Amino acid sequence: MKYLLCFLFFFLFFYPSVRCLKEDPDIKRDVTQMITSKGYPCELLTVTTEDDFYLGLHNMPNPGKPPVILWHGIAQNAASWTCNFPGEDLIYFLYDAGFDVYLGNSRGNNYSMSSKLYNPKKDPKDFFNNCYIDYMTKYDLPATVDYILEKTGFEKIAYVGHSQGTIINFAALASNPDYASKINFFAALAPAVFLKHTNSSLIRLVEEFVDNNNIFDLFDLFHTYNLDINNPVLKIVMSYLCKLLPTACDSIFWMVAGYDPKHLNITRNPVYVAHLDSLPLRDMKMLDQWTHTGRFQMFDFGNDQDNYIHYGQNTPPLYQLSNIIPGKAPKMMIFYGGNDLLADPYDVEHYLLPRLNPDLFWEKPIFISDYSHADFLWAQNAKDLIYKKIVNALLQLDFGKRE
Repeated sequence: MKYLLCFLFFFLFFYPSVRCLKEDPDIKRDVTQMITSKGYPCELLTVTTEDDFYLGLHNMPNPGKPPVILWHGIAQNAASWTCNFPGEDLIYFLYDAGFDVYLGNSRGNNYSMSSKLYNPKKDPKDFFNNCYIDYMTKYDLPATVDYILEKTGFEKIAYVGHSQGTIINFAALASNPDYASKINFFAALAPAVFLKHTNSSLIRLVEEFVDNNNIFDLFDLFHTYNLDINNPVLKIVMSYLCKLLPTACDSIFWMVAGYDPKHLNITRNPVYVAHLDSLPLRDMKMLDQWTHTGRFQMFDFGNDQDNYIHYGQNTPPLYQLSNIIPGKAPKMMIFYGGNDLLADPYDVEHYLLPRLNPDLFWEKPIFISDYSHADFLWAQNAKDLIYKKIVNALLQLDFGKRE
């Protein structure tokens, strides 16, 4: 009740002034509209996975050109790549350089909220309990890559991931040699693969609740399996908050990812917030497990019996990064930041990089000392520090066009 009263107070006292503020049209646009409004083509395709989930796939069609797929982070969707403008967002640099650009959407987000077997509204437990890193790795990436290669006639595709988009690709490369053979390049932006030293306030807050109150059992009691960050009411509230209290809006990002806004166009914060997406709780629980174990492993079902049913062993298997073999896997460019609270630089330098064969690197991993987690997507200088490097590397690759 107290939350309802707070909302009513906010609405009654501040709504008249909010209506006078000009709203950025990108707040209410979907991904296709955001891209086409900037003068570029875009269409929404559908990919069917082996386990019958239907994934939205955005394509900026550039027929006959080599394909590149970009994959978003947790609680996001393809819109994370479209929130700025031409000359700022990576997708426009890629398209202008002559690439056929695809934007993936993980199961459970607003563009991939459908399945042949489960209805997310009628069967939320079954639906959202299948929306987590292991299934994104096992089903979403291979199905999407195979769809694009079949559509375009190329033998190889390049991959750019941010945050969880790097996690699922590292996991797929380590566990699926056939998939690895189809990727010729991997740009990992803010790779949050190991979380032992993460300082994200949100992750640590969840960890505190889990340790003391078993919050996931509480969610289960109330039949809640997904945090719908994208629901219309919350979007309205957050939009107003960003207009009236910009510093509070900023704090949402700094709480999750970092604390240095100097590289961002803060007038776009309402757009960034508006395009946050659903957060399946099993996905969040899996990340929480990693903060405890410091391991890059599959989901722990919590007891020996359930783990044995799923894995044939009492403990969840590791994703072995040593399985990513030069010559049988893509060349990589890795970018990480000194102010990144989620993909902590200590975890990148002491856990991730030592487990990767140095011969995989296109060039030495690039450390940007004052970058936070969001900067890799939206920083005004990312085009010079990151995006142009990626485009220049891609222009040197062979994508193997089939006859």
